[in-house]
Amino acid sequence: MRYFQKKLVALATGVALAASMGVARAQPPVMQEPPVQPPAAPKPFLAFTARRMVLPERTVLPYSHLLVVPASTPEGSTSVGLNIGMMYGFGAGWMVDAVFAPLKLASAFSYGNPELALTREIIRSKPFELSVSTRALFRSNIAEEGLLGGFELGVPMFFRLDERFRLDVAAYLPFSVSGRPIGALGVTRAGLRAPMSLYYQFHPNFLVALGTGLNARELGNVAGTFSVPVSLNVGFNTNINGFWLDVFPYVALPAFYSQAGVNMKTVAVGLFVDVARRL
Repeated sequence: MRYFQKKLVALATGVALAASMGVARAQPPVMQEPPVQPPAAPKPFLAFTARRMVLPERTVLPYSHLLVVPASTPEGSTSVGLNIGMMYGFGAGWMVDAVFAPLKLASAFSYGNPELALTREIIRSKPFELSVSTRALFRSNIAEEGLLGGFELGVPMFFRLDERFRLDVAAYLPFSVSGRPIGALGVTRAGLRAPMSLYYQFHPNFLVALGTGLNARELGNVAGTFSVPVSLNVGFNTNINGFWLDVFPYVALPAFYSQAGVNMKTVAVGLFVDVARRL
């Protein structure tokens, strides 16, 4: 009797094990859910001194530049100008810059001369950048003076010691095609603009800059038409909901030194504001 009981127990155990294995085989495999990817980190804000010379692709940057030059003599009048324009980065290392609203607000309101520039990036590295640019200088009075007033060729460069210090150096050759004054220098044939600015980003949102350089209204008479400007710039830059905002008020002595000696009377104050966004 015990023998048959042991056989029945063994048989029941075998049936139970077989049934459990069959159930296990019948069950579908457990699908593991893919790991949840962490949200992409927001693109870090770049301080002004760490940015590239040419805007990244599909980045638009509208800007405004207000310049006030108070009268330096009792007989003179205050000059107020406002340039409204836009930069756009396209392709690989290409940028276009258009000044489409050059407005003279004082002493009498008038529409100035628009400009259109194209810049091509040649060398880009962290310590050094170099580009070439060409700028067309148009005239608003087309009927009397023609559409094209002149053009300008330039080579701007950036030098960086680190992300806090940046030295901007450039050489521009403006040309007048009509013999009439054109551009910021009033060039009638061929001139020279060689600006230089040293930026120090002492805080991620704040910087200071010292500017100088050499201007010559006529290359044929550099000694008689040169001037050395001096400027002081205080800047603020930040990121607001994906928009990069820059505000740069400055004070300048546009003709600090020339053939006539030191000129402390002609003082200009300006405000440059831009907003950038990648489309």
